[in-house]
Amino acid sequence: MPRHRPSPAFLAAQVRWCLGRGVPPEIAEDLVHEAWIQAESTWDPSRGAWEAYMQRIVRNAGIDWWRAQRRHAPLDDGLRLVSPEDGTRRERAEARQEALLDALGPEDRAVFSAWVLQKTLGKGQVRAEDVGGSLGLDAKGFENLRTGREDLHELEGCVQALAHAHRAPGCRGSSFRDTFGSPRRP
Repeated sequence: MPRHRPSPAFLAAQVRWCLGRGVPPEIAEDLVHEAWIQAESTWDPSRGAWEAYMQRIVRNAGIDWWRAQRRHAPLDDGLRLVSPEDGTRRERAEARQEALLDALGPEDRAVFSAWVLQKTLGKGQVRAEDVGGSLGLDAKGFENLRTGREDLHELEGCVQALAHAHRAPGCRGSSFRDTFGSPRRP
């Protein structure tokens, strides 16, 4: 006959503690039951309240259960193994980039180099005259190139907005020509 009969609320709180730590429900109930049996057989009234003693046993049992699970669980350090295919993909991408750069003409390569230089160093650190000079352009020519690029970006934004509006629900046109009409011919 047990000496202590804990309240159902106390036992439920112990099971909830285990569940909150990720212990499966059936194992949590077993841990609490075994802790009750152990507390009944080993409790010394001079050491404190029986409920506190049982609560400590439940917590220790839950920790021991997790340690046992950790010993048997496969290690996952979160690192992704690099396969040989990843290396070849990277090499192929680099080869494609090299081929694209080789396909550029001398003027295009100079413009691209100037763009990379400006992006790498940042605005304000490279003067337009220096970049324009490396392209064989004076400051005005480089400024025209820069404003032309800005105009192109603005035009691309307009085209994207038109395409988005064309795809919007309620748009009746089925093609660019239906929506905006045929281009005018001189």
